[in-house]
Formats: sequence, structure tokens, C-alpha cells
Amino acid sequence: MCCVHVRFVSPININRSIMPPGRPATDYSALRPEIVCRYQSGQNALEIALGMEGVSLRILQRHMGKWGLTRRALKVKVDDLELRIQVAIYFVGNLSDDEMVFALQQQGWKCTLRQVARIRKSQGLLRRFSAFQSQVAVEAL
Repeated sequence: MCCVHVRFVSPININRSIMPPGRPATDYSALRPEIVCRYQSGQNALEIALGMEGVSLRILQRHMGKWGLTRRALKVKVDDLELRIQVAIYFVGNLSDDEMVFALQQQGWKCTLRQVARIRKSQGLLRRFSAFQSQVAVEAL
């Protein structure tokens, strides 16, 4: 009897020789000057990723974080007198906190609902007042 040796070739091994493994790598350090230029011109990470070919948004965000290119809204100082006055005026005008945030954002303030509530409460402007308490609060302003 003759023994026949059959060599089994896996289809996985065949594909590895034809296809490169994974996605081609992008050298983000080489793209850094262009990314920084676009960032400084006012584009955010999504706009930069869409404008550059072969750039992944998540990886771009990670590299931008390493490079210190993070865009965050500036925090509002709670002791800012002009903002405190605006919150008091809107409170007396019977605006809700959501309406105050919207109105302040329309004026150019970068503030959140939580910040407006904190400012309002720090001034003693509470929502559930008796008629006497609300009169005292208005006179205190």
C-alpha cells in the first residue's frame, strides 16, 4: 500500500499572504502641523477628521489630547457681578432656570443649568417663597 501525504493549507494562511494585516497605519506625528493649524483656525476634531483622508476621529481626539489641543468652554465665575445681576433680573421676571440659561447663552454667556441654579441659590433666590419672603428677597436686591 502506498501512503499519500496530503498537506492541508488553511484558507486563513492563504488570505494572510494576499491581504495586508489590518488597516494601514497613519502617522499622526507627521500630520501634527496641519492638525494644529486647522485647530487654531477654529475647526473641531470632527471637522478635522472629515477634512483629512485616512484620519480616525477617535484616534485624532486621543492625539489632540496628548498635544494639549482640547477645546472646552470657559467656566463661568460664580462671583461675576454682571452675571449675578442678569440671573436676579430674570428671576424677578419669573423665568425658569432653563429659560435663564437660554437667555444668557443668547447674550454670549457660557453657562449651564447647574451654574445658573448655583448662582440663583447663592443669592437667596429660591423658588418656593411665601408672599412676604419674596417681597423681602426683592427688597434685598
